[in-house]
Amino acid sequence: MRLTESVELFSDNLRTLRQGGASPEDKNSIIEQVPAVLLPAYFQPLELVWNEYRDQARYLARESIQLPNGKPNPRFETAYQFILQNHAKLLSRNDNLVKAYLDYFDKQQVFRDNIFLVFFSVNIVSIFVMFFYVIGYVSRPISKLNDIEAIIREGNFERQIDYRRNDELGKVAKSINSLFRNLRNATDFILDIGEGKLNSEYQRPVGIDAQNDRLGTALMEMRDKMRQVNEQDRQRNWVSEGLAKFADIFQNRKDDEDFTYIIISNLVRYVGANQGGLFIVEDEKNEDSHLELIAAFAYEKRKYMQRRIDPGEGMIGEVYREGSLIYMTEVPEDYIHITSGLGDARPRSLLLVPLKLNEEIYGVAELASFEEFEPYKIDFVEKLGESIASTFASVKKQQKNRRTLARIDPALGANESPGGRNAPKSGRTGGHPGRGTT
Repeated sequence: MRLTESVELFSDNLRTLRQGGASPEDKNSIIEQVPAVLLPAYFQPLELVWNEYRDQARYLARESIQLPNGKPNPRFETAYQFILQNHAKLLSRNDNLVKAYLDYFDKQQVFRDNIFLVFFSVNIVSIFVMFFYVIGYVSRPISKLNDIEAIIREGNFERQIDYRRNDELGKVAKSINSLFRNLRNATDFILDIGEGKLNSEYQRPVGIDAQNDRLGTALMEMRDKMRQVNEQDRQRNWVSEGLAKFADIFQNRKDDEDFTYIIISNLVRYVGANQGGLFIVEDEKNEDSHLELIAAFAYEKRKYMQRRIDPGEGMIGEVYREGSLIYMTEVPEDYIHITSGLGDARPRSLLLVPLKLNEEIYGVAELASFEEFEPYKIDFVEKLGESIASTFASVKKQQKNRRTLARIDPALGANESPGGRNAPKSGRTGGHPGRGTT
């Protein structure tokens, strides 16, 4: 029996006792009104307690355990406590009234006594129904509300709220459990990112798209920015390490007989190319200024070839004449023939960089690869080209000084140092992995 029905039935019974008339439970039964002598001592005390008890019970049946903001309803708790505290008093006064009423009519009609016993039993059942309703549908939800508050206060998102009724509190519990799952996913994702696992994926809540998932979107943006920063750091470190590597080569191996080959072989390996060539400007006679291939490297092998390129001849000659790099990802079929274990194939990308210092061209570096060159690698080769040009300029200056001294004193020219003998020179370590330009 529902709480509201029990309350109204008890009220109807009291009203019938005061006024007399047909029983609310059985219209064929007539109940005598409570005698006036019993009203002050028995009926009115019961009625006084019942009026407040009835109002509180109606409030419990009508109102919600929670306020609109999700917090416990303090008025609801007050009503609940009143029911618990006055339950025994109501039973006691009801029992007193029944005894007095029965004693009064005991000598009148046995039938009326039996009817009243039925009436009394109905009241007892109603009161107990109301009591257990309050215990089952009010006390337990209030306890769950306290559990929810404790979980939220502790921040323990691993816990779940075990409340499966499909009422208002059940909906709240379901929403909070969903929130906790989302927070656990977000926490796990953040921990992965903190450990450097930048490829981790955030598990979005089921049924929520990216537009409405502001937390997930923010976390994904954070991961992407960290990826970007990490990649930028990696590229900067790669460039710094490369410049330091070649600075060591320029400083400690410039007198090596294979100096130019050492440069191009290390450059090809470092940028991940398949082949490369190093051209140097030969301009002892200004009217015959041209490029000569002095070192070439392809597929981990040194290539011995000789090649002369005049200004403006092909793409290499154009780079020499214009002083600007050329990068292309659609290489003409007849530009370079690369022979590999799979047969002939042309490179996917070609990079031609002028070796330029203070607007003066000292040579051209040629790199070819089956993969595209990333922008930071192109910038690196361009920066390195300045260092190579600076080294060549220094060597050329030394050669010029020695030639001048040789003209003044032939004995000095005969005693030329090893550094002069090993300087970059046309045809010294030549080699190119294939045909240069068309």
